[in-house]
Amino acid sequence: MTALLLAAVLAPQRVQIKDLDVIRDIPYAETGNESHTLDIYRKKGDDKVSPLIMFIHGGAWRNGSKSPPRQLVLQLAKEGYTCASIEYRFTQEAYWPAQLHDCKAAVRFLRANFDKYGIDRENIGVWGTSAGGHLAAMLGLTGTRKDLEGRLGDSAESSAVQAVVDCYGPTDLQKLVLSRILNDDRRFKGNDPERALFKDIQSPFDVLRNASPNYFVSPNQPPFLLIHGDEDSTVPLIQSEMLLARLKAAGNDASLIVQKGVGHQLKPEHYPAITAFFRKHLGNP
Repeated sequence: MTALLLAAVLAPQRVQIKDLDVIRDIPYAETGNESHTLDIYRKKGDDKVSPLIMFIHGGAWRNGSKSPPRQLVLQLAKEGYTCASIEYRFTQEAYWPAQLHDCKAAVRFLRANFDKYGIDRENIGVWGTSAGGHLAAMLGLTGTRKDLEGRLGDSAESSAVQAVVDCYGPTDLQKLVLSRILNDDRRFKGNDPERALFKDIQSPFDVLRNASPNYFVSPNQPPFLLIHGDEDSTVPLIQSEMLLARLKAAGNDASLIVQKGVGHQLKPEHYPAITAFFRKHLGNP
């Protein structure tokens, strides 16, 4: 299918769901690629400028979708925030750092179009689960890294965000893969999704540091809220504990909620904590 036909297929669509106005499939980069689209959710009839909260879905960087949205996305929009849910390229299509470049392009697009979508461009938060949590963390930690911006979309805008919620995302890919090998984890056996981020999955393990949030921590980072289950066998709790320690050691505002008896998931009982975190750091809509 040509780029022109793809652009026609991917034309934004306005729909309504209970109490919300929704615009689906908005291109955030002029590539004609459905991986470069996002959905926006706003409270029905609300024309006020409000902080933006962008959600990044999980799926081991190789599956998942921006829609249907997480329930918390809908809840935050109903409270008056402008919410966005984005797609990004999977590892079957593009290698790292394409996934980060896509997320940054989405932030820059939303900041550039603040007046069109009612966004307070100075107050942008991001959150994600699993692989999406990893990408949210990387966004938060690399807002001033020009070498990681990529070439998609509006290059004049900043991709920096003002608050980050990382739900059970991996933070040290090198240590995560090595721990699976040492523990003889038969679920992976060399097919770790973390290694698939790179062209040569047999390359030295130090290449995994290039996509590990732990190694991008520095002072003056945005506030972080980490949420992780203590029975997560896919991405162990220690991954969030390591990032928490590094963030605090660098003098950053960071906290960790440990979900007791929970595996690789986010329990709805912790939605209020996420909402409170964004209220504190982005303001009330």
